[in-house]
Amino acid sequence: SQQGVLKEINNLINEFKTCNVSADFLSSVKNTLNEEDSFRGKLIDIELIYRGLNEYMDNTYLDDLDLIKLCSNKISDSLLARSATFFIDEFLDFNEGELELIKQIAIVGENIYIALNNSNDDFYDSQDVYSIARTNIKRIKDMADNIGKHINVVECGEVSCLAIDADHLSQHFFANAIEIFPGNPNHIDLFYALNPHVEIVEIADRIICEVRDNGCRWRDLAIIVGNEEVYKKT
Repeated sequence: SQQGVLKEINNLINEFKTCNVSADFLSSVKNTLNEEDSFRGKLIDIELIYRGLNEYMDNTYLDDLDLIKLCSNKISDSLLARSATFFIDEFLDFNEGELELIKQIAIVGENIYIALNNSNDDFYDSQDVYSIARTNIKRIKDMADNIGKHINVVECGEVSCLAIDADHLSQHFFANAIEIFPGNPNHIDLFYALNPHVEIVEIADRIICEVRDNGCRWRDLAIIVGNEEVYKKT
């Protein structure tokens, strides 16, 4: 459908801008393909749309990604930046545009500190979500070495407020290697429900019990679901 095509094009353009892919880059890739290659025809259409959109939006509208790119291009002109200390906080990841901005800040700034959430290697394997942070830490340090600058990377370890058994489940729920919890879990309870409605009623009863009988506040409780759409219909 038309709506589906627009959604896919919108997602594609956002991905291009996030990864600093230009229309000229698409053109250079297109020129490496054979005339008979069907992908070349698709790339021509995508380049035409992307280039036309950029020309139409030029000097008219800036989104967040455009602002980051503009800042990267202009920060060297700032007298304030040349004597400044920068603190950058990010939970996990930087996109290509943000990494380029960090590079330009490192070139002109006096000091730069970057905080990335990293975990203990003993708890997370190379495929866990924190491997993204570790990869970015390495990329940032390599980039700093290439431009002859020092970037202070502050690796923030995870401090858990969960019970030991719940913390174990949180750490290993999506892990590739299974690690059995030593002992009996006292804070994890499983129950069988005939359908989502019965499940919701059971959870609601337990929440009311926690607030009424155990002194919990509503704000102390949270519900995490795997498929929200299933419960919306109930």
